Order: sequence, then structure tokens, then C-alpha cells
Amino acid sequence: SELSELYTAFIAKRNPLLSPLAVQYADYAIWQRSFMGGELLAKQQAYWVRQLSGLEPLNLPLDYPRPAVQSKRGAVTEMMLDPKLASQLNSLSRQQGVTLFMTLFSAFQVLLYRYSGQEDICVGTPVAGRRRREIEELIGFFVNTLAIRSDLSDTPAFTTLLQQVKNTLLESYDQQDIPFERVVDAVIKERDMSRGPLFQVMFVLQNTPDASKLSLGDTKFSIAEAGHTTALFDLTFTLHEGSTGLLLSVEYCTDLFTEGTVLRMMTHYEQLLHSIVADPSAEIGSLPMLLEAEETILLDVFSGTSADYPRDKTMLDLFMEQVARVPEAIAVSYQGEDLSYRELDKRSSQLGYYLRSKGVKEETLVPICINRSLDMIVGILGILKAGGAYVPVDPAYPQDRIRYTLEDTGAFILVSHSDCSEVCQSGTIEVIELDRDAAAIANAQSVSIVARSAHQAAYVIYTSGSTGRPKGVLIEDSNVVRLFETDQPLYDFNETDVWTMFHSFCFDFSVWEMYGALFYGGRLVIVPRAATQDSTLFGQLLLDEKVTVLNQTPSSFYVLQDYLTSHAAHVDIRYVIFGGEALNPEKTKPWKDLYQSCRL
Repeated sequence: SELSELYTAFIAKRNPLLSPLAVQYADYAIWQRSFMGGELLAKQQAYWVRQLSGLEPLNLPLDYPRPAVQSKRGAVTEMMLDPKLASQLNSLSRQQGVTLFMTLFSAFQVLLYRYSGQEDICVGTPVAGRRRREIEELIGFFVNTLAIRSDLSDTPAFTTLLQQVKNTLLESYDQQDIPFERVVDAVIKERDMSRGPLFQVMFVLQNTPDASKLSLGDTKFSIAEAGHTTALFDLTFTLHEGSTGLLLSVEYCTDLFTEGTVLRMMTHYEQLLHSIVADPSAEIGSLPMLLEAEETILLDVFSGTSADYPRDKTMLDLFMEQVARVPEAIAVSYQGEDLSYRELDKRSSQLGYYLRSKGVKEETLVPICINRSLDMIVGILGILKAGGAYVPVDPAYPQDRIRYTLEDTGAFILVSHSDCSEVCQSGTIEVIELDRDAAAIANAQSVSIVARSAHQAAYVIYTSGSTGRPKGVLIEDSNVVRLFETDQPLYDFNETDVWTMFHSFCFDFSVWEMYGALFYGGRLVIVPRAATQDSTLFGQLLLDEKVTVLNQTPSSFYVLQDYLTSHAAHVDIRYVIFGGEALNPEKTKPWKDLYQSCRL
């Protein structure tokens, strides 16, 4: 309005009619400088430190690897949301006693939760900073940035999350005077140059009047689109509220996302808004966000051809079939020591009896903290034979993680070995040492053990905890049986195969390695820890043991490939099976050219 009045007065050759300003921008700058050294600053800084401490970065699925230094290359894409949504969302906001921004912001956090799987979400949002009436009409930059953190754990109802976000935003507005860079300095001790501090995504609602409504005499204005090639954050979602509804504009980093990915994310956000309007009390994890065509692809196209499997069989059933079929064949090898299927069955059965006498029963969670050895496999099968579910614990893990796992499982008994049992000692847990307690285990009386069921818990593997506390994932016998036994098998594994147990038994790849050998009568070679960290040692082991089935993550395989292709013209390996991360087929060319009979 001031610009219009100044223009009109200039054309009319008169003095402009402007209201006197109560303060100048210099007055605001002086106030802010004095504030930044005062008690109020310390109070607000303490609030933000308390609010944002321990925050993990947001890990959205990316199209490209994240650069070591944050990229600023970007683009913008936009779409008009369903015109009915604006009025529906405004109505919902009034019913819930919140603003439209709070509703849209909460929905955005749900989107991030659904995409990332993280429950602790932090999003940046700007505030105008004009909290005093005296500066509302003052020209100048007052905008500040707030980092809004929300807890989406336990899949709350959307209305519950909305009230949480409302309270957090209102608290944050009261603490908005401290400059954002001061908050960053107070909270962040070590900067990660690959991403922005505190948050990586921004959310903005623009509800200012359209620029096209500006009038300067007879002069008409039109909006000119400018090329956009930068991005301050990974993603910035901006909603423009206008007379025709809500326009969604997304600025994105082109070194992280493709336009197609961003457009899908925008569509999913719109679908989430529809779902929220339809059922605002629904849990955030169940709010539909896929288009009908996407659901069809996931449920019908990607489901593939169904394959049956022995639904009543257990992991022990498959193992015992091999004990009966090839009892004298070598089941497990480790550094020159072997166990036949008959010996492995006998020793694991004795352990099962012993554990049963100690109170282990169906689905008892039994941690096993042990180094790589023949006893590792004996311990695992013994726990299964007692009816329990084994929980692998790596003795090399930090003490805090081991303690957390033992507490989280509520275990009363643990299987270990004298060379590592000290790391898992607890006053409330009985520790069975397979070497020192060998005589007691061998003399354990045979007891009646209830046969395992296909839907019984077999093992629990904990996540890495990179996005918070580790979470235990419980797997049933039927899941493992289904992995190997189908009426349309992908592989022809047999008793002549030699497998390696390369990966830690705390990593789910180890399940494929262990039982791939034991369910088909093959031989499992446990790889010493030193060889897992040295491609030369591991490559020589593969040649010496005449390994036929190799399981690797692509990154480990590329290094191993360099050694083998330069030192061995022939290998016995007939399958290399990849997992854990994306494979670059181009990098496997040296292997395919030299070992043409091996299937990757």
C-alpha cells in the first residue's frame, strides 16, 4: 500500500499520505542487539537446547548418493491441489481449534514419517518475526527460522498428533526471538557438512495477498516466472493459499532427488490430506496415501506368482531331515575343526535338554553372546531345540548396547563361552558357558520337549539403532522355511555345496548363510573374524575350502573380486548371492568375464 501511495502521489505531484512510523528499523536493530546479551536470550537458548538435543538427521530415501558437502543445486516443481481441500481443511482446523498451518504442517510430518520410517521428526519453518504492532508496517527483514520437533512414536491418531504439534508450535512462537544461527551454535557440537544442521526439510505456508492485485495507477502487473536452479534444503514444501485453493510448490535438491520422485511425494501428500479430512481420528500409520493405480501395482503386479511351501514344517524339521539323510557328512567347519550332522544334532540336543531343565520353554527369548566357533551353531540349534528363540549378541558390541539388549528381552538365561562371557554378566541372568559347563550339558537327562510349531518365534535380530534405540525384530520358523522351501525354487542347492558364514550372526544375512547349508546337507564354513576384514585372507579361504555358494554385500564383493580375479583363474563358486545394498552390475564385469560358469 505504501508503494502504491508513493507512486500515486508522484504522478499527482503531491506529498504522499503516509502514517508516521512509531519506530525505525535502526531502533529494532538496537533492541535486538541489547536482547542478545540479556537474560531473555539465555532463557530462550536453554529452551531450544532442551527441545532439540539428541536429534537424529532425517533419512529420506534418495535417488542419488548424498554428496560429502551439501549441494545447493536445485529446481522447483508445483501442482494445484484439489480445490475442495482448502475449505475442508479450514473446516477441520476450526473443529480442532488449530490454524490451517498447524493442520498442513502436521500432515507434512506424517508424510516424512511414512517415507523415512523415523518417529522423531524435525522440520524447519519460517516466522515473520513481527510480534510487535510497531513494526508490522516497517520495511525490513525480520524473518527467523524455527526447528519444530515432533514425536510420532506409537502411531498416534492424527488428531492427537495435531494437538501435540499445536502445543509445540505455540511454545516455539514464544521462544522465537533468538536468531536461528544462535540455536545451531548452542545445539550442534559437530557439523555434518553433507546436510543442513537440525533439519533438512522446510515447510512454509504463504497466505499473503496475490502480487497481481498490486495497483500503481493505470499500470498492470503480471507474474513472470524465473528459472530456479538452487535449493537451500533437501526439500522445501511451500503451500500458497489463494482464492482458487492451495498451490503446492516444492524446491528440491537435484543432487538428491529426481523430479519424478518429488512429484510422487507431492501426490502422496495430497492423498494424505484427503485421508485426514475423511477420517482425522485415524492412526497416522494407517492413513491411505497411495493412488489407486499405485495400490494395484503393489498388490497385484509386484506380488508375482504365488508359490506354495510346507506350511507345517519348522526349521528343526528341515535340519533333522539332513541328519537322517547324511548323518556323517560335515555340517560345520571352523579353523580345522569339524562337526558332522550326527555330532551337531547330538550336541545341540544335549544343550536343548539342559536349557529345558533351566526353565527355557516355548518362545523364551535366550540371548547367545559368543564368538565365531562351532559352539555358535551348537548354541543356536540348542536354543531352538529347547523351544526358545535365540537372540544373537556380538561380544564386540559396546557394553551399553549389550546391556540394552539383555534388558529389552527380559532374559533370565544366556548362552555364552568363557572367552567372552564377562561382557554379558548380569546379576539377574544365569550365564551358561558351553565350554566350562560342557560336562553338565553332556550329562543332562533327556526330557520331553514339545515339538516346535511353524508359527513359533525362532529368533530376534536387533536393528542397528542408527535412527534411535535398536528395535528387536521377531522372526517365526515359517518365515525361514518359506525363504528356502518353495514349490518353485530359485536355486538347486544340495549336499555337495560349501557355504561360508561371513556375516555376523547379528546381521540377518547370516540366516541365509547358516540355514542355506544346514537345510540341504551342505557344509558351512565359519569365516574367522580376521578374514572378514581382509579380502586376501577371505579370498584364500574360498579357494582352500572350495566354497560353492558365496553370499556378499556388493561393496564387500567388489574388493574381493579384485583379489580373486588377479590370483585365481578358476573358482569352485557356482553362485554369488547379493544382499544388503544396491548392486552395480557394471562393476561385476571382471568376474563374469573370468568365471563364466558362476551365476550372479
